[in-house]
Amino acid sequence: MIEFKEMLVGDTEIMNYIESMSEPGEESFATYYRQYQEAFEMLNQMFSEQNFMTAHTAKLETVPIEDIIEGDPDYNRRNFKKEAGFMDLDPKTIPPIVVNSKLEIEDGNHRYRVAKKLGLKTLRCYVIQNKTEY
Repeated sequence: MIEFKEMLVGDTEIMNYIESMSEPGEESFATYYRQYQEAFEMLNQMFSEQNFMTAHTAKLETVPIEDIIEGDPDYNRRNFKKEAGFMDLDPKTIPPIVVNSKLEIEDGNHRYRVAKKLGLKTLRCYVIQNKTEY
């Protein structure tokens, strides 16, 4: 199994992880966030209840797949090629997805769909935590 950090500390580390999951040339959520003020406002609104911009942690946890809520389709363009690439991986090596404290996917919808297709019961997730949660 590929080892991932147990905790991502700071919004920069969380965003760098999200960006690392993007394909070369693909404009990731993190890149968009860094490039455009509008994206900053969108992220701030999306993560306001989690206080994402000041949360500073995302803890690696194993979560039952049935508890995970698929991300907003407006921010997730389905990419069958990307899903096929994850289908070819050993299920133990699928990189963790990023979810908020309500277990709504913030990054990793393709990995989530693949895990469901493979019949996995759990999925490793970086769960964004509020300051009061850690």
